[in-house]
Amino acid sequence: MGPLRIAYEETTLPEVMSAIKSGSIKHLGDAGASVYWLCYTALNDGGNVRIWIEASGEMGGPEHAVTEVAVQRIARGRPPPECPALPKLYEPLSFNNGVWLGAPVGSVEKIFPSTLLRRGDQAFVGYQGKVMGDGHCDGRYDLLNSLYLTFKAGLVVAITAGQVTSC
Repeated sequence: MGPLRIAYEETTLPEVMSAIKSGSIKHLGDAGASVYWLCYTALNDGGNVRIWIEASGEMGGPEHAVTEVAVQRIARGRPPPECPALPKLYEPLSFNNGVWLGAPVGSVEKIFPSTLLRRGDQAFVGYQGKVMGDGHCDGRYDLLNSLYLTFKAGLVVAITAGQVTSC
């Protein structure tokens, strides 16, 4: 997000909100289904983009560390109060993996040549494995990365990407 780099499980929702100086943290659900989020609307020349920055209530901890980011093209229009306009300073928007809204299916398949699972207009790339830790969890953690893509007319129209680490 422009000068603001969001790192999964490190950056917190309050840090994002403080940097952007707008928005409010919302909450829904409880226990394992609990989620906290910030929502913003990027008013782009190529079409508006809705951005949800989320923290699992369980895995994001009491600090509400970011565990997922979702973006979606939306119709032009005035941003609703619950998803205020993102200041231009926080654009351009991007993910580190090189995939963004409007990317053609072919370019996504080149980025993930052997790991992209496709079914119709949906695609998934994931990783689950063990990573070294700080001595807790017997020194190894379970890491789960996920990337969900939605295509329309051969172009990416929605992306949900996340990461959680646990014992």
